[in-house]
Parts: sequence; structure tokens; C-alpha cells
Amino acid sequence: MKRLISITVFVSVAFLAILAYAGEPFAHVTLDIAPSSGAANIIIANTSVLEGTFEHPGNRSVLSFAVFDERFNVVTPVGIGKADPPGQRFILKPSQVFKYSVNPYVDEQKKLFFSYISGTAWFGYPLEKGKRYRVVAIYRPWGPDSSGVASDEMLFQF
Repeated sequence: MKRLISITVFVSVAFLAILAYAGEPFAHVTLDIAPSSGAANIIIANTSVLEGTFEHPGNRSVLSFAVFDERFNVVTPVGIGKADPPGQRFILKPSQVFKYSVNPYVDEQKKLFFSYISGTAWFGYPLEKGKRYRVVAIYRPWGPDSSGVASDEMLFQF
């Protein structure tokens, strides 16, 4: 009986140590770009052992992009307008993923790619057909006051 109690205590302590090590849920971000259209998919995966609540990528200051041209110069985003989206969150269980699509913004005068909301301003990038670009998505899973996680850099030409 003594041996059974010590094994149970050991397993319980080991499980608690794993949970303590896991900390809060962790997000992994993948960027997938369709070269023909310039549409982007942001894939957010919960890579921890805990269920977590994450900020929606459409919220203010939660998603942004870094875009570089062929010479590694930073492409400057262009303002599209003002935005005040409702704050949303979603829950991911361990190993579960959430997919968010970012389609190009098009009006009569311009076509902008990789749009995002920073504060109350809505931005996008003016990209030229036939040129190569490098793009990194930056996602802040716990809101604008937290650290962000970045996708791998994607090299694409459309």
C-alpha cells in the first residue's frame, strides 16, 4: 500500500510539474500566401498542453505585417481608412488551429495587400505585380500590450 501511495504522489507531482512548465497557452503562427491573388491566410496553432483564449487577428493592434521588397527595403504601408472593430476572442484546445484570411483591399484607385488595423487606422501595402517580396506576419495572441509571435518569412512573387 505504501508503494502505491508513493507512485501516485510521484505521478501527481510530475503532472503538476508539466503543467507548471507549460505555463500559459502558446501560439505558433504560419503565413500562407496565394501568389496569384495576394490573399493571405494566417494559421494560429495552440502548441501548448493547455486550452487557451486568444485575441482575434481582426482586433486592433493584434495582427501586423512586415513587408520587404527585392532589395530588402521596407515597404511603407498606406492608410485605407479608420476602423473600430469589435473586440473578439476565440478558444483553442491543445493542437487546435484557427485560420484567418486577409484578402487584398481593392477600390477604384488602388489595390492594397496584407491589410491590418493598428490602433484605429486601417493599413495595407501597395505591391507591384511581377516583383518579389518578403513578408512576415506578427500576431499578438494576448492583445496589443503583450509580446508578439512572428511567422517565418515568406518569399513570394505574384
